[in-house]
Amino acid sequence: MKDEGLKSGDFVIPGDVLGVGEVFMPGEGTYEDEGIIYSNVAGVVDLDMNKRKASVEAKSNVPPVLVEGDPVICEIVDLRSQMALVDLIAKCGHEDRSLTMSPKGRIYISQASKHYVTNLQNEFRIGDLVRARVRDGRKSPVELSTIGDDMGVILALCTKCRTSMKKKDGKVECPKCGSIESRNMSQDYGKGNL
Repeated sequence: MKDEGLKSGDFVIPGDVLGVGEVFMPGEGTYEDEGIIYSNVAGVVDLDMNKRKASVEAKSNVPPVLVEGDPVICEIVDLRSQMALVDLIAKCGHEDRSLTMSPKGRIYISQASKHYVTNLQNEFRIGDLVRARVRDGRKSPVELSTIGDDMGVILALCTKCRTSMKKKDGKVECPKCGSIESRNMSQDYGKGNL
């Protein structure tokens, strides 16, 4: 436990006391237990006297937590009539760290595209890599959306020969077998941008 002289800029570890709930609200990287605010991560303290908020900027390799609006990379693992099931791979910008929650997600048919969708097979196929946005990270599986120009399939695999497909005239084409298929592609499809 730190001494009473704790100030902004000090380094703390999980469990260090930052203050009391009567003075500060718990911010990012902190938690409150029985009126005492503790550090939840190893990092640098920020005691904001104007907002009356205590927070800690993590300086360790803390696994990212998904919140509404976060972009993620996932792989389509199953398609049903009303939803696509995915395995979450990484939070965009944190590809080097594993997620703290269930690695499963789902994209409902109503969240697959800004256009009306009647068949998810025209939007995704099993094995496709997709960039999606978190709608609700508290549910399990995590609820996702691919509505938006920067969301959707970023790498499609041919359903016949499993070769990476190339974008051509608003669809994807297999350079190996010539198969042409539909996908809900991200605007940067095939450019390697996560």
